[in-house]
Amino acid sequence: MRRHIELLGVLYFVWGALFVLIGVAFLALAFGTAAIVTSVATERRFAAGATAAAFAGLAALGLIWGLAHIWDAVAVRHCRHSGRAVGLVLAILDLILLPVGTALGIYSLWVLTQDETRPLFDAAQRH
Repeated sequence: MRRHIELLGVLYFVWGALFVLIGVAFLALAFGTAAIVTSVATERRFAAGATAAAFAGLAALGLIWGLAHIWDAVAVRHCRHSGRAVGLVLAILDLILLPVGTALGIYSLWVLTQDETRPLFDAAQRH
């Protein structure tokens, strides 16, 4: 079961890195769109500003989601009890991100709820 925990940590890290990359891309789009706000006609500034705000919001979501997965990847690989708890929450939320997130969520739930897995996380908590 230890190999599955290690693999889950790697998968969470890769998944998180992809979302951080998406967050950075949206942040670049937000800055680019914000730069357009000053150069467009007055009647179009609202639309450009709203677009910049939407990109900034998506950037924030992507960065938060990605960093949460990267943090949890480290915690799961070190068998921290908090890593298991956060991993279960992230797994449930990942289920709605079709198709890769769903597969990752199912695998995460399977790994983190196994009877053989729980003692590994409980033993790490005692140390």
